[in-house]
Amino acid sequence: MSEASIRPEEIEAALTLVSRETGAKVLPQQTHLLARYAALIKRWNPRTHLVSQGDLRRLSWHFADALLLLALIPEEAQSLVDVGTGGGLPGIPLKIFRPALRLYLVERSRKKAAFLREAVRVLHLSDVEIYPLPFEEVWIQADVGVAKAVGQWDRLQRHLPHLVREGGLFLRVLGRGEKGATSSLPHPLRGHPLRVSCYRVSRETIVPLPCPRL
Repeated sequence: MSEASIRPEEIEAALTLVSRETGAKVLPQQTHLLARYAALIKRWNPRTHLVSQGDLRRLSWHFADALLLLALIPEEAQSLVDVGTGGGLPGIPLKIFRPALRLYLVERSRKKAAFLREAVRVLHLSDVEIYPLPFEEVWIQADVGVAKAVGQWDRLQRHLPHLVREGGLFLRVLGRGEKGATSSLPHPLRGHPLRVSCYRVSRETIVPLPCPRL
């Protein structure tokens, strides 16, 4: 499948709906990069299983998730870690929207990590580090962390002080069936809100806190 088979207009239309909710601007260059990224996912997916077949048909929804999450990331944040990123969602779209962020992608699957390296190369993304390791073996200190529908939450929250700096923010995007104290971000594409739990990371634990609302 060629990259030209993914039309930026389709992604732009989806993100425009979300930008009306958030007030965020979507630039033509961003939709172009997202279209190239979507094409890479579709090309690699048969052998790396980056996303489900259902999600493959709705990649614009995942890109819209990133636009919604931007409202929760402090403007002064300089770095972000995406834990269990899989094919780079939401970390790579967040990097496209906030290019100044230093991005850490944690993904234990070496096949998926190979895809991430290719995506970073093709999209010409700078200041991105990829860790093909279990999150328990990664020690960094990002300003903000995010995990989307990641399993092993009990283990992850114990390790968060080794991934996010003291006083930093962690965003847990809940999947269907996952429970947690959440804020609901209106999502006009999904038909149901994006549910996010926010935490302040301290040296020994994490503390739930209200998420900013759109």
